[in-house]
Amino acid sequence: MEPCAAGLPWAARCCVLSCARILEYEHSLRPCLALAQDTPATTHYPEMGSEWVDVGSAADLARDGQVVARVKGREVGVIAEPDGTLHGIRNRCPHHGGPLCLGRVGERVVGDPGVYQLTGRRTLRCPWHGWEFDLETGACLDEATLRAAVYPARIEDGRVLLQA
Repeated sequence: MEPCAAGLPWAARCCVLSCARILEYEHSLRPCLALAQDTPATTHYPEMGSEWVDVGSAADLARDGQVVARVKGREVGVIAEPDGTLHGIRNRCPHHGGPLCLGRVGERVVGDPGVYQLTGRRTLRCPWHGWEFDLETGACLDEATLRAAVYPARIEDGRVLLQA
């Protein structure tokens, strides 16, 4: 095998480059991972209290579709649907700790290969493994024992508020 300019065989050099890209990608995810894995997974609603906490601007929510903030040691997000409905949810997938609020909101699809149906149920799909969570209850639709905490949310005076 012909060595490359760096003195390594071509296949070994490609492997080194691929590993470097993977490490660079993992390094870019560290802030998200640190926030998502700060506390153990919860399978029930945490008791955070009843005060309304400012988590971001309504303009950011309209632009990005979600805002994420740390409230009382937990990372939480507010997700806006196209009809204006707001959903507050813990930004930690109980499956493996992924940043849940970075997932896709859509209608649940069920069925067998070749025959699929939309259920009319809006879900949040975890960006790591695709597990789906009901936006109203936080229940995982793929594993009944898992649940993401949900919180009431509203907009007031141009600010996004979450009951915490």
